[in-house]
Amino acid sequence: MNTVRKCFCLVSASLLLSACATTGDPPVSKQPASSKYDAEYMANVEYVGTQAGVEVLWINPPRDQGDDED
Repeated sequence: MNTVRKCFCLVSASLLLSACATTGDPPVSKQPASSKYDAEYMANVEYVGTQAGVEVLWINPPRDQGDDED
């Protein structure tokens, strides 16, 4: 019975670890590709977040105030 339990744990662990493997896709860039965003503000917020141990994820990055074309 102890051998069956060890085998079960080993198989479970290997399945769990393989589920966490990466797919090989390139990582998403952390910086926006366009200059229409307020990069200085974003850099300041990300710096403060890093100092506080927080990861900042921009869902709707702040737009530059000089960009009124939209």
